[in-house]
Amino acid sequence: MSIFFGNILRIYCMRL
Repeated sequence: MSIFFGNILRIYCMRL
């Protein structure tokens, strides 16, 4: 689950 959360955070950072 940690990997999944990290992936979402990475996408969110890219969109920022």
